[in-house]
Amino acid sequence: MNWKIPVWAAAIGVAVCVTSLAYGQLDLRFNFFHNPTPAEAHSLGNYREPFAEEAIDDAIPVLTPGTILLMVFKDTPHGWDLVVYLGIWAVAAVINMILYGAIGLVLAQIVDATKKKLPHTD
Repeated sequence: MNWKIPVWAAAIGVAVCVTSLAYGQLDLRFNFFHNPTPAEAHSLGNYREPFAEEAIDDAIPVLTPGTILLMVFKDTPHGWDLVVYLGIWAVAAVINMILYGAIGLVLAQIVDATKKKLPHTD
């Protein structure tokens, strides 16, 4: 069996998780979509996030299911925030690596099965 596909899939899983973390932190810092503050949004009345930001925010839990742990540990005591936050992202990266690797393993099995069924033309 070809192990390149599962290994690459696992690496992509970790990369997706790290990219999600980087996006979240950079968006908090630089406000990519120029969203108003909560007070400004309240004064605007019926404010909605831009579609692109809404789509990205909805895609992150789907692409990195381990980030759902962030909701569980949301109310951590002060002083542990950063440690718990980075620890959860490390666990999310491992979960992503396993899930994406398993998907890659299934894809590798499918590729091997189709290669066996195809006639050899050397």
